[in-house]
Amino acid sequence: MQELESVKVEKNLRRMRLAAGHSQSELSRLSGVNIRNIQLYEQGVQDINRASASTLASLARPLACTIEDLME
Repeated sequence: MQELESVKVEKNLRRMRLAAGHSQSELSRLSGVNIRNIQLYEQGVQDINRASASTLASLARPLACTIEDLME
């Protein structure tokens, strides 16, 4: 049971970014979203579900996905 708690669930943003072949810095450059915000979303420190629609749209565009794909 304790092993399950230590397993990190990969966030949708990270999964979509890796599938698109982008580094965090590249996604930041392409989207205009600060790299620190991308890091915090991927770590689950900031809730991507509370991000503004414009931030989500900016991230989704270079990832060729929908805003809903990024939501947790």
